[in-house]
Amino acid sequence: MIDHVLHDLIPSLDVSTQVCRRTLSEAPPEGVGESDPENLRARVAALHSGVNQVYTIIHHLRHVSSLLLYQRNGLADILINKLPNEVLAMIFCHASRYNSAAMFAISWTCSRWRTLALRTAQMWSVVNLRAWKHDFSLWHHLPISSPFMELIMERSGSSTMALQHFPSGEVYREDEDDEDDKSSEDSETWLPFVEEGRNPLQYIPSLMHRLVELNIRMHYPNFRTTTWLEYCPAPVLQKFALDLTEGCEDEPGFPHIARRLFAGEAPQLRVLKLTGLRLPWCSDVFPSGLKYLSIDEGFNPADFKEVDVEEIAHPDHPRYALDKTLRSVLEHCRGLEELSLQRCSNLQCGSSAEPEGPVCFPNLHTLALKNSVLASVYILRLIRPGKIGRLHISCDVQTIWGDTTLPRLSHFSEVVSDYFTMVQSLTVTPTSVYGSYSVEGFTSPENSDICIDLYDRQLESEDYIRHPYRRKKVQHVNNVLVELVKHVPLPQVHNLRVMHTKTVRRRSVAASVVARLLEHVPPLAHFVLEGFRAETKKDGPDSQIGSLPSLWERILARRNEPQGQKDVLSCLQSIQIKNCYLDEQVFIRFLRDGREHTPNLRSVGVEHSTLDSEPDSTERIVRELVQDVSWMDASETLAALAQVFEGYSAEEKKAQIKKTNGIFELRLKNESGEEGIWTIDLKSTGSVYKGEAKSKPNVTILMSDETFQLLAAGKLDGQKAFMTGKLKTKGNMMFATKLDGVLKAAKAKAKL
Repeated sequence: MIDHVLHDLIPSLDVSTQVCRRTLSEAPPEGVGESDPENLRARVAALHSGVNQVYTIIHHLRHVSSLLLYQRNGLADILINKLPNEVLAMIFCHASRYNSAAMFAISWTCSRWRTLALRTAQMWSVVNLRAWKHDFSLWHHLPISSPFMELIMERSGSSTMALQHFPSGEVYREDEDDEDDKSSEDSETWLPFVEEGRNPLQYIPSLMHRLVELNIRMHYPNFRTTTWLEYCPAPVLQKFALDLTEGCEDEPGFPHIARRLFAGEAPQLRVLKLTGLRLPWCSDVFPSGLKYLSIDEGFNPADFKEVDVEEIAHPDHPRYALDKTLRSVLEHCRGLEELSLQRCSNLQCGSSAEPEGPVCFPNLHTLALKNSVLASVYILRLIRPGKIGRLHISCDVQTIWGDTTLPRLSHFSEVVSDYFTMVQSLTVTPTSVYGSYSVEGFTSPENSDICIDLYDRQLESEDYIRHPYRRKKVQHVNNVLVELVKHVPLPQVHNLRVMHTKTVRRRSVAASVVARLLEHVPPLAHFVLEGFRAETKKDGPDSQIGSLPSLWERILARRNEPQGQKDVLSCLQSIQIKNCYLDEQVFIRFLRDGREHTPNLRSVGVEHSTLDSEPDSTERIVRELVQDVSWMDASETLAALAQVFEGYSAEEKKAQIKKTNGIFELRLKNESGEEGIWTIDLKSTGSVYKGEAKSKPNVTILMSDETFQLLAAGKLDGQKAFMTGKLKTKGNMMFATKLDGVLKAAKAKAKL
């Protein structure tokens, strides 16, 4: 049949194109007007008819192509068709979770896939209520259309379902390089799946009796008119996540407090995640079988400027009329395994009338709190968990209006000290402390097992304390290092990282404090110091803040005492110094003395640090004393690169210029965000100098100091750095690939 169709279509296409060509050839030359309007109209009509015929034939050819593709996809020699039906069904079910259109695309691929898709009800049981529509150079995220949704409901049969709905008003524009690859056919392909102006949540009430998972984002106007959330039971629902993106209209900017969910009838609900709203602190509205409870109400009065914050934030306000006690909720949900309460209001409601004693949670292993310090302390005293695997506390919000208590580690020491006894890798800053129970290495705050972040962006901001009245209310407090030494035991710490940062309301970290912290921990295996820059101090025992000479002096002095600090660094295997000020004489004396007191020291790393002497001489001495030395400083490396270029002969320099023929401008940022600019001129002068390019560069390369060091050392490929986002370019991207060759040639000439 296809042969007959092609036999008729190809000649017809040839005839139509000849009609168009003949019509155009009969037109008068360009710039000469048509004397007879009738002839002009006739030629336009003929051309229009020919074009329409061509479009019709192309449409039929597309249909033929689809049929051929359908037959080809069913061939047995295609690798995926060799998989058994059970495996294919698993693949199809997984693909359908990401886009509802994928289910239809699979069912249209070939007869075997279609048969398998139609008889696999589970494939149609996971539905995203939105699909992507391509419209020229734009991608729109629009609701799925009614006919397709009804077809999905029919094909899913009576199986349980999971629905997802994430509305977005954003329009994503493709990159210019990809616009030519997209054609109008894409729009025709996706158009049937989407339908503008329709609320896809209308399908949910009819599916509530078989929904096991519901994950939706909703704007507040839709939430206000939705009744099924409050009154429709969910007998088999196991997971529910709701993200409310706008505040309450009656109380502008304030999150909503829902009366209840699913008429209080969700007996199998195990996971409840609410964002932008919360339920009343009342046991009647929370299912007793919850395993995972996460509530991020978004309540932070400091961010609200439009209303009388003091009145609405007061516990006696009508918005809190249904609140009883948080204790009643926790006692009702004793099976919790993960609990997260962030930016929640009125957490201490009814606490004055509560009996003393914590609530026991034998299975609780993850606890995350982000509230005012007093509210978080109340929750911690209320909970007696099992073995906590993850404990995260943040005080970066003011959920209690008018509370000017600056968070301190002593507020939590009674509750969290037991957890720190298990920490083996610890990071301490003036405002936070976090660590892991593993000795494998340091982690970020997000990935740590325990994290206490005491920074309060309102009370510790420059703008807040400029007001004279506020300045009197917020007093200076000790930094975390001081309180850690005083209140928290650290019996198992093997890896210690101390980071110095400047804060407005916390006292700076002096070398004496670091020395006391070293006395407070067992012998270390790895020790890292970051951010200890030289800075004049007006009072106190140390003449420098952040400078390390006095620290090494204290360690050396204690080593010579009969019962001093001899064993603190006796097991030290590595030490890293990042973004610090170093006194060569004292530091070298510390390392030389370490041959006796730290015999296991094998690695020393110095990165982006300032020395009081020539870096090259210090590095050379350190390499003589320690087996493995990592000396990373982009400025020093580029200075060495400049010396290599100066050492080139005239012939070598000419060859490099001929080979490269361009200018690189490097913009390098260190960890503190400071940017340094260097230029490699291999177009005219064959030189390396600090500063912007004197003539227009072929490419500007943006990266961190660390990335450049890895490139210069040959430990990182430039293309890999670009693909992973570590390196960005402005200008000729292809020319940037020549930087690897320049660095390799310089490295061969002299080690960078």
